[in-house]
Amino acid sequence: MTHRQCYLGCDSIVHVPGRGRSLVTNLETSGNRDSGQAASGDDDVYLRPGELSHFFRLCDFYSLYLSQPALRWLTHTTLNSLVRNPMCVLRRVTFVEAMAPCFSKAALERLVHTFRWTRSVWGIDWAWGALLEGHEPLYVVDAVSMEHTRTGDGRPTAFYRKLRAAGIDPGDDLRRVRQMFPAYAGPRTLRHGHVFWPQVPRQLAFALMVLFERLKFIVRARKQFLRAWRKTRARLEDLWESK
Repeated sequence: MTHRQCYLGCDSIVHVPGRGRSLVTNLETSGNRDSGQAASGDDDVYLRPGELSHFFRLCDFYSLYLSQPALRWLTHTTLNSLVRNPMCVLRRVTFVEAMAPCFSKAALERLVHTFRWTRSVWGIDWAWGALLEGHEPLYVVDAVSMEHTRTGDGRPTAFYRKLRAAGIDPGDDLRRVRQMFPAYAGPRTLRHGHVFWPQVPRQLAFALMVLFERLKFIVRARKQFLRAWRKTRARLEDLWESK
């Protein structure tokens, strides 16, 4: 959320030091003290001007409990279920990533204690999915998509170098949280609970959604190729500089 215009219509922005994370709130949007959202975003997430306000309006209109904008196709991503599906306005999933979650006031009150569970942030989104499974719906808002701008150069970023210097292993954090919830199956798109675009014929909507979900292997293959290429390039550059 790197463009100032993305914050139009929001009533509070707090920049949190450390990872370059921002907390953006849009509370009491409809005059109801129990409504509104709080969104947290890494500094390498980009939404076009006005899209964050549009995202908040959709969250408020559909009374979403925990959600996030979709990730654009061919942007840097780890999880296929979070990539935009063009058939959907909203898509019900089992997981919302810590990179850019949006909490209702009720969700934030219920999950705020999990923020202390890891020092690296890794794993808390796994805990959210496990704690809410079977209780509250999670959604990817496909009507609003974001770009993950930082792809890395094959080397650890400043944030991860800082964690390493402090003796913190993000992988250990993630493994520990996963061990707390052994029954949780992890991220996936569910079969029911979606909101399709009205232009899509009702008889075809589900089948087309599934088709696009399966085509997301392209996103993952591209990411794996680029990750391998960046690591190889970094090694070659290091070898060249050491000569």
